[in-house]
Amino acid sequence: MQPYQQLSSVFLCLLTWLHSNLAHTYVPLQSFTGRIGGGNYTYYKLLRNGNIQIQLRSLEGDADLYVSQTALHPTFELDNFDVHSVTCGDDIVDIPESYKRPVGIGIYGHPRYVQSIFECVISVAGADAALPPANSWTPPDAEVEEESIMWTIFVNVLKVVLDILV
Repeated sequence: MQPYQQLSSVFLCLLTWLHSNLAHTYVPLQSFTGRIGGGNYTYYKLLRNGNIQIQLRSLEGDADLYVSQTALHPTFELDNFDVHSVTCGDDIVDIPESYKRPVGIGIYGHPRYVQSIFECVISVAGADAALPPANSWTPPDAEVEEESIMWTIFVNVLKVVLDILV
C-alpha cells in the first residue's frame, strides 16, 4: 500500500470516528431556574435549529417535561405532546433536528407538591454547535472570526496524525 493510500485510510477512519462521537456530545447553550405551582404549566418556545437536548432537574418538588412540534402549549394529554419525560428525578428529552420549529416546551408542576423548583439546561449536539440560532444572521460582507468546533478538532487531529506518520 502506498503512503498516500495509508494516509487516506487513516483520514477516512478519523473522520468517521469524529462524526460518530461528536454527534452524541452536547454543548450547553443556556441554563435557568424557575418555579411552578402544583398542577400548573410554564411554557417556552424553542427556535434554535439542530439536535437539542433539554435536561430538567427538580430541585424541590417534581417538575415534568412535555415537548411538541405542533402545539406551542403541550400538556400531559396523550394527543398534545410528541415526547415527554416524567420521572421523579432528572428529566431528559432529545429534540431531533427534523422537528419543525418553533418547538413548544411545557414544564408541569406535579400536583402532589404545592410548588416545584427546577433547573433547566438547554444543550446542542456538538456537531450542530456552530449553527447560528434560528433568529440570527450574519451580513454577507461581515468578517467571521470564530472557527467551528468541528473544524478546530479536525485540524488538531490531522496535525497529530501527520506528526505520527512523518
